[in-house]
Amino acid sequence: SEDKGKKWNYYHTGIIQGQPLYLKWYSEKPLIKDKNTLQVEAALLKFPPYSELMLSDSGEIEVIKDGLSAVFDLNILGKDSDGDGLTDLIEDWLFLDKLNPDTNNNGIPDNRDVNPRVNYPRTEFSKMYEAFIDDNILYDDIDEHSEGYLILSDTVPVITESSKTKTVLIITDNKDLMGALPATKRIICMTPEEYNTIRGPFRYGLDIMYLSTFFKVDRMRNTYKINVSYLSSDITYLVKKTSKGWRMKIISFIIS
Repeated sequence: SEDKGKKWNYYHTGIIQGQPLYLKWYSEKPLIKDKNTLQVEAALLKFPPYSELMLSDSGEIEVIKDGLSAVFDLNILGKDSDGDGLTDLIEDWLFLDKLNPDTNNNGIPDNRDVNPRVNYPRTEFSKMYEAFIDDNILYDDIDEHSEGYLILSDTVPVITESSKTKTVLIITDNKDLMGALPATKRIICMTPEEYNTIRGPFRYGLDIMYLSTFFKVDRMRNTYKINVSYLSSDITYLVKKTSKGWRMKIISFIIS
């Protein structure tokens, strides 16, 4: 802030705390080095092998080097090469084209697009995926969220400045899922091949949401099973098309 806190500028640094750089909240150096430069004391750490489910599998964290300084140039942090409202660092973080304000060329600028990386036709199954991503379900009993109807929408949602939209990474080659346009989350879709190419030894910073394909249930008309895994929950649903719409029932719920 340059006006005593009346207005604030927010910057994405691209650093995931502790992987492998640890920024010290008790840093004794002045945060403001000069008008365009910030600095924070830091240490370089070594972690045990990282897994998708936990920060580390086993073992202790080792300090490789202490007494470092992380220096941030605000001119670099605030650079927006394509003028779409997302800085170059954020576009790198979201795997977007920082030289194209509309990465997927769907007519919606990247900063407002809820699915900015890919552009696939939106199908009925896409809308069903949206309902699970948004938890847009009309439950039978508010005290027991085990059965209800999926609420499907034809609206094309966009991200606004006032909305607090969480971004999740979805690893899939399912075109129905890649065509989803959820209302409460920005989704970054990436094929397994792409993800395995960029995946490194550290956690990337985006929470991963796994949604399976809709598996057709044998000898049951218009009935499917789908698995949704996000954060600490893993849920399997039975979904059936009825005269009143798509009805869902939870058949398995695991919290890890």
